[in-house]
Amino acid sequence: MTVIRAIGRIIMVLGFAVLVIGLYSWLLGTDVVRPAGFVIAEWNRPVLNAAQAGTERMLHPVLWQDVVVPLLLRPWWEAITIVFLTLLVLGGVLAWLGRARPNRRRRRGGFG
Repeated sequence: MTVIRAIGRIIMVLGFAVLVIGLYSWLLGTDVVRPAGFVIAEWNRPVLNAAQAGTERMLHPVLWQDVVVPLLLRPWWEAITIVFLTLLVLGGVLAWLGRARPNRRRRRGGFG
């Protein structure tokens, strides 16, 4: 259970890192209403290409087409918000599932 809780906390930290990246890009003057794919391609196009190739080859092509591409077509601020909230909820659920549960012992009658 400790491993699940640690993974949940790591996922939540990644969510906050995504939020920090979004705020940092906004403070740098990035046009946050442009599609997320254009903003990422401006920063580092090879990373976007490698992410597409890795997702399609290692995971599944449908994941790229049905999940990532619609996210990349959304405005930058909206994509950051969706990824942040998704990671925060997923990490919170995993941390909650991995919590330490108190031992509940049944008493066997008596007054004590």
